[in-house]
Amino acid sequence: MKHFYIFLSILFLSNLSFSQTIDWTEKVNPTNLTINSVAFTTNGDKVMAGTNCHPAYIKIYDSGTGTQTWEHLISSGFNCIMNVAFSNNTDYIAAMEEFGNVFIFDNTGSQPVLIDTLDTGTTQGFSSVFSPDNSKLVLGCSNGKVQIYDVATGSLDTNIAGHPSFVKTVDYAPNGQFFVTGGGAGGQIKKWSPEGNLLLTISAHTGDINNVEITPDNNYVISGSNDMKIKIWDINTGLLVHTIHNHTDRIWDIDVAPDGSKFVSASKDNTCRIWNFNTWEQLASFGVADSGYVRSIAWSPLGNKIVTGNLVSDLTMWDISLLSLNENNSIINVEMYPNPSTDVLFLSTSIVDSDYLISISNELGQEIMRLPANSQKIEIPLDNISNGIYNLRIESNSTSISKRFIVQK
Repeated sequence: MKHFYIFLSILFLSNLSFSQTIDWTEKVNPTNLTINSVAFTTNGDKVMAGTNCHPAYIKIYDSGTGTQTWEHLISSGFNCIMNVAFSNNTDYIAAMEEFGNVFIFDNTGSQPVLIDTLDTGTTQGFSSVFSPDNSKLVLGCSNGKVQIYDVATGSLDTNIAGHPSFVKTVDYAPNGQFFVTGGGAGGQIKKWSPEGNLLLTISAHTGDINNVEITPDNNYVISGSNDMKIKIWDINTGLLVHTIHNHTDRIWDIDVAPDGSKFVSASKDNTCRIWNFNTWEQLASFGVADSGYVRSIAWSPLGNKIVTGNLVSDLTMWDISLLSLNENNSIINVEMYPNPSTDVLFLSTSIVDSDYLISISNELGQEIMRLPANSQKIEIPLDNISNGIYNLRIESNSTSISKRFIVQK
């Protein structure tokens, strides 16, 4: 049965004005098993979810009403569904199964029809993404394998030894010019041509990378890891742009708003957090109390909804259309002087506890200093910092603020 909530009281940790409603929530798996993946159709009218096993299910719902329109029960010879994806034209559905098999459905009729089962020849499968022109399917598997299949024929085009270990996440650039993969052990991000030629390798994280997302302008990649960090990369140069430390447990999933102005993260710390992409400020933190962590998340192509799938099989549609962007309204008041600085930067803050940290990054986004912010009067020595423009960020688990300063000796 659907449950409708109007302005539900949610876990609300944001320092900003943010209002949300839950449009609807549904139990996808009858035995309350985890939802590992969620995906919207390109026009946002449907949402799909794939669950753990046994039994494992794939189900599709109407985004507006929460009405279930289709379900597929995975037979006992297969394992959990780890990833689900629609092609851009919605003609096809791909569902990656944990033992390394991929179910391909024709979605052109009134109901999806299973037309092919691809055996990757690997022991495990994790992720899948269609190319923007709908012709290719890229898979991330165990044994470091990245595989590219022809969607129409089901034939394997390219079999790449891509990573030292698991390939846990894949994403395709909207312009179709490249795709990226994220690895398990080794924490690498790799950029590939559509033909599977390696273009760039980034040593990105100290833990497994669970998700990579390319921004709509094709210029950046956002990665989330078991090391509890979210990192933003210039995918043209491989340079680190920014690191977000606010989550207190592994990052499970990330998705970017269709206009690229914001992104959302889901963590094992039981929170989902919305971020401003331009300032890195946290706009909100939300979730349903006592329901376990959110395992999967997706931002509607229409921009006004976010869907989440959690540990106990709740598929929840959040209305975020009332988001307020008063990004300068921070509960941290900071005065920074002198600016430009020479040898010492002084901070006068409203901080009254010791839960805050200060990080200083250069113009390339590389962090060069990190220290506790445990006083209302803080002195930061600049002896080892050369002339240039720097970003100073003060953050806690619930809020953050960024300011720029100049070192001129």
